[in-house]
This record gives sequence, structure tokens and C-alpha cells, in this order.
Amino acid sequence: MCLDKEKLVAAVENLSPPLRALINIATLRIVGRPLEQLLETTPREALKAFLQFAGPHNYQLLLRIFQQQLAKQKCYVTLEELDRFIQK
Repeated sequence: MCLDKEKLVAAVENLSPPLRALINIATLRIVGRPLEQLLETTPREALKAFLQFAGPHNYQLLLRIFQQQLAKQKCYVTLEELDRFIQK
């Protein structure tokens, strides 16, 4: 699979500022650390926090955004593969 930590971090960094702010709020509430700190160490934890904070429907929308960003980088993954990678 072409997906790795660096591509996941790049996908988060390429999100719109309001969406990044929402993920940051989720990480602060759920994990107690800011998004930038989690991106350096465990970016998956930020996305798991977003799932808890925003619910499964919004999480699925975020996965679709990531899927589109990864496809632009010639990394084609299914939503299920992306979710499994994050949930590891």
C-alpha cells in the first residue's frame, strides 16, 4: 500500500483551515494535546479523536477528502483501507 505516515500528515496539512481547526479542537478535547503536536508523533490519534468528537458520518466525509488528496498523489486506496490504516 502506498499510504504511510508522511502521506497522512501531508493530507491533514492540506486541509482547509476551518477543518484543521475542527480537528485541533477534537484533539485538544479528547487527547489533551494540539493537532500540531500529534502530527509530529501520532497523526492517527488526531483522526481517531476527530471520529469521537464529530461522529462517524463526519469522519467518513473526512476519509473521502483524504482519499481524493491521495489520488492526486497517485496513491489509490479504498475508504476501508484508509480507515484500517488510521485505526491501527
